[in-house]
Amino acid sequence: MYRELSPLEERVITAQVFPMGLLVTAEVSDLVKRDAEISEAPIFVQQMDQIVAERKRIDQGLLLVAQINEMTLGISA
Repeated sequence: MYRELSPLEERVITAQVFPMGLLVTAEVSDLVKRDAEISEAPIFVQQMDQIVAERKRIDQGLLLVAQINEMTLGISA
């Protein structure tokens, strides 16, 4: 059984969702900056395992954000 939300309930939900959007935006920005830093830094053979692991974490974080957007907003790449 569904019912319509009151204007107050809609505003409460919006107030809860907005900070989450800001948090996700900041996280994506941090992931992109980190990826750029890795791309611009000199790479030494000894660091390859660390670089690959960090890039994998970055990719997984961005994938998670994309999947959440697809599930909640219907937005897909």
